[in-house]
Amino acid sequence: MKRQHPENPDLFWCPKCQDYKLREEFHINRNRKHGIASYCKLCTGIIGTNSYYKHIERQLKYREANKEKHREYCKTKDQLKKARKRANKYHLKHPTYNSEYQKANPQKVKVWDANRNKKPERKQWERERGKKEREILTDRYIKRQLGYDKAFITNPKMIELKRQQITMKRTLKQFKEWRSENEPDRAVIYGE
Repeated sequence: MKRQHPENPDLFWCPKCQDYKLREEFHINRNRKHGIASYCKLCTGIIGTNSYYKHIERQLKYREANKEKHREYCKTKDQLKKARKRANKYHLKHPTYNSEYQKANPQKVKVWDANRNKKPERKQWERERGKKEREILTDRYIKRQLGYDKAFITNPKMIELKRQQITMKRTLKQFKEWRSENEPDRAVIYGE
């Protein structure tokens, strides 16, 4: 059985369901040939739940045998969660903290930057890649424009809408520039 439907390229085979499903019904897995997981989201959830209940007795026995180790693991995990929550709350209350720190400690920031990017050609390469992404409107660039909300990023329709919006804004900007150069007395465009 072929993975991709022979007639409809948007449909893919799920071996657990024994059925073809849309691409959106699969998790993303860039290591695979088609860029999606082997099983659909529903089957992946069922497999995970079955695996959990299959191995729960073994996990409970391990926890009983290693109570102290497990307690310490839970403490550190809880401490990390609490620290992350504190940091998030602090950054929400003090959004300019980083810029203030950078202004107050320029030497430390300079040393940190130098150690972070030892190779200046790496920065140049990143700048050039960013320019190319902006020019050709790659999915990666558009996902960054949408933000990091998973619901938007996984929705290909939303990505395409954002691509169209950016293209329209760029076209309008070019038109305004052309019009201001060629028709200086009619520089005002309706809808501004």
